[in-house]
Amino acid sequence: MWGDSGSGGTDAPAGSGYTKIYSNWQAFAVIKTDGSIAAWGDPDVGGTSPAGSGYTKIYSTDSAFAALKADGSITVWGNSNRGGADAPAGSGYTRIYSTGGAFAALKTDGSIAAWGDSDSGGTSPSGSGYAKIYSTWQAFAAIKIDGSITTWGDSNSGGIIPAPNITNVAGANQIAIVGLAITDITFGNSAGAIASCTVAPTLPAGLSIDSATCTISGTPTKMRALNIYTVTAKDAKDNTGSASFSLTVNVLAPNLANATDQVATIGSAITNITFNNSGGAITSCTAAPTLPAGLSINSTTCTISGTPTEVKASTLYTITATNATGQTATATVNLTTLLIVPAPATLTAVATGTPNEIMLSWTKVTNATAYRVYQTT
Repeated sequence: MWGDSGSGGTDAPAGSGYTKIYSNWQAFAVIKTDGSIAAWGDPDVGGTSPAGSGYTKIYSTDSAFAALKADGSITVWGNSNRGGADAPAGSGYTRIYSTGGAFAALKTDGSIAAWGDSDSGGTSPSGSGYAKIYSTWQAFAAIKIDGSITTWGDSNSGGIIPAPNITNVAGANQIAIVGLAITDITFGNSAGAIASCTVAPTLPAGLSIDSATCTISGTPTKMRALNIYTVTAKDAKDNTGSASFSLTVNVLAPNLANATDQVATIGSAITNITFNNSGGAITSCTAAPTLPAGLSINSTTCTISGTPTEVKASTLYTITATNATGQTATATVNLTTLLIVPAPATLTAVATGTPNEIMLSWTKVTNATAYRVYQTT
C-alpha cells in the first residue's frame, strides 16, 4: 500500500489470509478467511474495524461501509450521515446496494430497507416483490418480479424521494370537551422523512400540531362543531402525504344533583330549592310538571323560588338543565304546598236569654271556607 496515510496509505493489517479488499473515499476494509474484517484509513469514514466474524461481503458509500453476514444480518460503520449508522435490524438480507450516501438492502421476502442520506436514497420504498436494485450516485432503481420499476433518491439523479405516507394511529374521530385535554391525535409514517406538518382548516382554539411528527394535542378552549381536518406532511423536497380525521369540541354537559324535598305553605315564601351542578355551564332550565302558581325556576341556575298561591298535593318535579350544545341533565325534587288556616283572632259568646242557648261571634279568617264549633264538658 502507498499514498496518503490519512486515506489508507499506511497501517494495513499484518499477516495473511485476506480474501478481498473494499474501499470508500478515504478508507479500506478487508475480509479474512475466518469472516472477520480489518479496516484502516480515516476513522471517521470507516477506517475502524468492526467486531465479530461471519462476514461474507462488504459494500460502501463514499464514507461508510456495510458488511453482510452469512445469517443475513448487517453491520455498518463510518460516517453516520452517509450510511454508517441506522442499519436495519434482524437477518434475512441477501444483498446490499449503495449510492454515494446511502445503502439499500434486499431481503428474502422481496422487501427493501434503505438508510443513510435521504437525498441519496436513504428512505425505504414501500411494498415487496423486488428482485434487484441498481444505483446512480444519488438514486436507486429497483425492479420487481412483475417487471415494474420503483425509483427513489435525488430526482435529478434518476430517483424520486418517496413522499411521506401518513396514516392515523390514535385519537381520530373524537368528541373533545372544552377545558379537558384531548387524546393526542397521532400519525404513523411508512415512507419518506417528514420535514414539516400542517393542518387545515385551522384547529380549534387551544390545540396545536407538532411540525415534525404531525401529532395534534392540547386543551380546547372554545366549542367547535364537527369538522373534517386534513393533516399534510411535507418532505424536504416538498413531496406531500396527507391523512384526515374528524373532531368535535363540545362544552361539558351539566350534571345536576337532586334537591331536598320541601313542604311549603300558601302565602309564605319557600326556602329556595337549589340543585348542585358539578358539570358544564347551563343555558336553560325547565320544570315538569308545571310548578304551583307563585313559584318560578331560574333559567340558568335552576333554582326554584317564590311564594306559592296554589295548593298542590305532594308532587315529584323533574328539572331539566340544558347547555349550549343541547346536552341535558335532570334532577328531581318533591314539593307539597299546603293552606294553613289559623283560628279566629277573637271569639265572643253572648247569652240569648233562651235556656241552653248562646250566640257565638268571631272575626273573619282569610281563606277560611268553613268553620266548626265543638262543645266540651
